[in-house]
Amino acid sequence: MRILFLTETIPAPLDSGGRIKTFHTLGTLSREHEVVCHAFIRHEAQRAHAALLKDRCAELVLHMHQRSASGTLQDLARSALTARAFTMVRHDNPAVRAALLDEARRRSYDVIYCDHLSTVQFARGLGLPILYDAHNVEWQLVERHGATLPWPIRPAAWLEANRVKTEERRACAEAALTLAVSDRDAMELRRLAPGADIRTAPIALDVQALPFRSLPARRADVIFVGGLHWPPNATALEWFASQVWPKVRRRSPEATLYCLGRASDVQRARLEAVPGVSALGAIDDIEPWFQQARLMVVPLQSGSGMRVKILDALARGVPVVTTRVGGEGIDAVQEKHLLVADDSDRFADAVLRLLADDQLAESLAHAGRHLALARYDLEAVRPVMTRAVIDAGRRQTASG
Repeated sequence: MRILFLTETIPAPLDSGGRIKTFHTLGTLSREHEVVCHAFIRHEAQRAHAALLKDRCAELVLHMHQRSASGTLQDLARSALTARAFTMVRHDNPAVRAALLDEARRRSYDVIYCDHLSTVQFARGLGLPILYDAHNVEWQLVERHGATLPWPIRPAAWLEANRVKTEERRACAEAALTLAVSDRDAMELRRLAPGADIRTAPIALDVQALPFRSLPARRADVIFVGGLHWPPNATALEWFASQVWPKVRRRSPEATLYCLGRASDVQRARLEAVPGVSALGAIDDIEPWFQQARLMVVPLQSGSGMRVKILDALARGVPVVTTRVGGEGIDAVQEKHLLVADDSDRFADAVLRLLADDQLAESLAHAGRHLALARYDLEAVRPVMTRAVIDAGRRQTASG
C-alpha cells in the first residue's frame, strides 16, 4: 500500500518520546508499505536530521513552520476569535494544506496516516481514509496540566481542554481507524467518540537492539530525562527537586541528580541551585547516562498516553520510580517492574530503597527488561500496525 504520512515534527533527533515513537512507526510501516512522509520543521538546521530517516520512508518532504513570540500571540488571538483549540490553530498552515492537496491529486494513495491530533485538520478534503495515531488523550493532558497551574491561569486551560476535546471527538469520528497507545487511552477515546473504530497499538522500541546493562556498583546517580520545554516535565522536575530531592539527600548525601533534556538557562540555574543537582541540558548521546545511573525518576503530575522514557529505561534494565500518572498505559506491576509513589515522602523512600537495595534493583531491572521484550518490542507491535493500515484502506475501498 502507499501511505501519505503526516507528522507535526521531524522525528529526529531521538530526543523526545513523541519523536522516538514516530521514528519507529515509520520504520514499522516502511517494511511492508511505501511511505511518503511530510513533516514540519521550525528552523533550517533541522534539515540535517533528514539523513536519519532515509531508510524509513520512500520520500521525505519537510515544511517550514517557524514560531515566534509575536506569532504565538497571533495564534492565541485567532483561537479566541474562532473558538478553535490553540493547539490546532498554531499548527495550521495554508501552504501545507495546498501542498498536500496537490500531492494527493498527483499520486494515488491508499491511506493518510495522521500522526498527532494537530495533523488531522490537513487530511480533510483529500478524499483519503484517515488513520489517526493518538499519541495521547489530548484533552485530558491539557486538563490535567491545567490543574497544576496557578488559579488565575486554570480557567484558560480548562477552556482549551474543552476545545481540544471537541477536536479529538471529531478526529476519532472522521477517521477510518484510530490507534491509541494503551487500553486505557482507547477506552477514554471510545467514551469520547462512541461508534468510532479505536484500537490499541502500544508504543514500540527496538528492545532487542538496546543493551541491557549491569547494575552499577554502589553508585548513587539518579537521572531525570525529559525536555523542560514541555510543561508537564517542567512541573514534575520542579516538584521533585524542591519537595523530594532534599529528603533523599538528607539520608543519602552522596546522591546526585542529573537532569538530561532541553532546558532554558533560567531553568538550569534554578535546578543547579539545589544541592546535589546537575542540569546538563540536551545530550547528544544519552547511552552513557543510562549505563551509569542507579535509577531513573519520572515524577509526572500530569500527562496522558505512555511515557517512552520509562519503556527506554525498562528495556535497558534501569530501575524506575514514577507516579501513577507517569506509569499510566504501561502494563507494569508495582514492586515487580517499577516503583510507584505519589507524595513526596513515599517518592523519596522509593528512591532511597533503590539506592540501598541491590537485590531489589536487580529484580526490577530483569523484570522490566522481560516486560519490554514481551509487550513493547517492535516485533510484538508490528502485526497490529500492519493490520490497522490494511483495514483502514479496505474500509475506503468498500465504501467507495
